[in-house]
Amino acid sequence: MISVLYIDSDPVLLESGKRFLERETDIRVDSAHTAKEALERLKTGSFDAIVADHEMPEIDSIHLLKIVREKFPKLPFIIFSGNSRDEIFIEALNNGADDYIKKGGDPKSQFAELSHKIKRSVEFRESEQKIARLNRIDAILRRINESVVHIHDRMQLMQEVCKIMVQEAGFVMAWVGFEDPDTRRINRVTASGIVDDFFVKVRLSSDDITNGQGPTITAIRKGKYSICNDIKAYPAMEMWEEDVLRKGYQSAAAFPLSTGKTVQGAITLYSHEKNFFTDSEIRLLNGISEDISFVLKTMEIEDTRRQVQEELETSEHRLIEIINFLPEPTFAIDTQGTVIVWNKAMEKLTKVSAEKVLGLGNYEYSFHILGERTPGLLDLVFATD
Repeated sequence: MISVLYIDSDPVLLESGKRFLERETDIRVDSAHTAKEALERLKTGSFDAIVADHEMPEIDSIHLLKIVREKFPKLPFIIFSGNSRDEIFIEALNNGADDYIKKGGDPKSQFAELSHKIKRSVEFRESEQKIARLNRIDAILRRINESVVHIHDRMQLMQEVCKIMVQEAGFVMAWVGFEDPDTRRINRVTASGIVDDFFVKVRLSSDDITNGQGPTITAIRKGKYSICNDIKAYPAMEMWEEDVLRKGYQSAAAFPLSTGKTVQGAITLYSHEKNFFTDSEIRLLNGISEDISFVLKTMEIEDTRRQVQEELETSEHRLIEIINFLPEPTFAIDTQGTVIVWNKAMEKLTKVSAEKVLGLGNYEYSFHILGERTPGLLDLVFATD
C-alpha cells in the first residue's frame, strides 16, 4: 500500500484527487490544505510520497520541498501545479523534486498520469534504497570478514564490529554487552559512535539482566531480536524520553549474540530514522549477528582447545620432571614403541644421554640395556596376542 500526502489549497480539487487516486487498490491518500498542515502531518505520520500544488497561501512548493528534503532526503516529491512556467519546473528538479505535472485538461487522464508518476517515483526510490542497502550490507560483511581474520580477541573483535556498524551502516551508535552467568549482570561492554550520557543511562539500566528493560535485555532473555522502530512510543524506553527527544534518536534494535548453548550477549543499534528497521533490514542484520555468533563460538572452541593443550603440555612437563628426578632408572615408550622418557638415573645406568635415545623406536631401549634389539616386558602391554 502506497501512502500519499496530497497538498492543495483548492478543496474541490483536493477531494476529487483523493477520490480518484484511491480508486487504485494500492494507494491511500491523506490530504492537507496548507504547507503548515502538511508539515504537521509529516511529524506524526509516515508517507511513501508527497504530491503538492505549487501556489499555496503560506509558502510555495519549492520552499516546502527544501524543508522536506532536509529531513526526508529520499521521500518522493511530485509537484502538481497549474503554473506552466518552465523555470518553476527546472527549479523544482534542481531542488530534488522527483517529477512535475501541469494541471489542466481532462481530470481523468490527468489523475491517471499522476497515479502512474507516484508509483514510478516510489518504485525508483525503493530500488535506490535496495541497492544502497545491498552495497552497505556488502561493505559490512566484507569488513567484518577482514576483521575476523586479523583479530583473535573477542572484545577487540566486538569493538571493531561496533565501529563498522557506525561507519558502514550509518547507525548513530552501536554497542555490545555480554552477560556474566554468575552475577546475571552485563560486565563486558564495548561501544562506538555517539557514546554520551544517553548511552550511559541505557547501559546502566541494562546492567542487571533480572530487572533491566529495553531491547538489549529482551534480546538476551528471549534469544531473539528485539525491534523498536519508534523509541518515543516504546514503553520500556519511557525513562529516557527526554534524552531521546534531545538527541533525535528514533529507532533501536538489539540482536542476540551467542557463544555456546545459551545466549550470552547482544549487539544494540540506534538510528536517527523512525521505522529504520524494515523486514529486509532485520533479516540482513539478524544474519550478520548469527555469523558473528558462529565466529564467537569458533573462537571459544579454539580458546578451550588451546587451554586444554596448554594444560596437557604443562601436565606432561611436570610428569617428565618428576620422572627425571626419580632415583630408579625409568623410561617410557609410546604406543608405537618410540622412547619418550629417559630419566637421569637411566642415563647413569646405561651411560647414554636422553637426547641420543628420545624419539627412537625399533627397541632402542633394549639395545642400550641388553645389547640387542628385542621386545621387552613393556612391549607386551600393546601385544595383540
